[in-house]
Amino acid sequence: LQERNQPNENNHGEIEAGPTYEKHSQRMAELARDYHEQLQKVEKDVPIEERENAIQASIGRIDSKLSQEQASNLNAEITETEVAEALRLSKNDTAAGPDGIPYELWKALAEKFKDDVKAEKPAFDIINLLTQAYQDIQHFGVAEDTNFAEGLMTPLYKQKGERTDIANYR
Repeated sequence: LQERNQPNENNHGEIEAGPTYEKHSQRMAELARDYHEQLQKVEKDVPIEERENAIQASIGRIDSKLSQEQASNLNAEITETEVAEALRLSKNDTAAGPDGIPYELWKALAEKFKDDVKAEKPAFDIINLLTQAYQDIQHFGVAEDTNFAEGLMTPLYKQKGERTDIANYR
């Protein structure tokens, strides 16, 4: 990643103009974080009243409202069927979250449960366990001292522009 344009010293002690590139992973992550945070601060100079008016105007243009049935569905308890369907629809070969567990493991555990039940072996039902965990969160929320909502941000190259320019990542 390109950090900034500034003179570099070459192997002969001479100063050369040109960009410097960061090669250490931790510092690269810090550069990406700083760039992202800066993007989020761009509108900090907008007066609060103007920002609030813009938000309300945007919300006012949203013409769809939830039907009573949709609202009821959103308030319903998560079911094993929904968890199984969500897992089935989850893409394979995607990056794991902070826990390091890929979707393929959850899917394999669900399939093993089905196979064990058919073979009349003792079985562990991952879908039931996940459903109970999600229902517990619905009823009681997430404990403050957990990292449940934590995620990873990984910059992805947009396939255009210089790979060394952080602005060409999303």
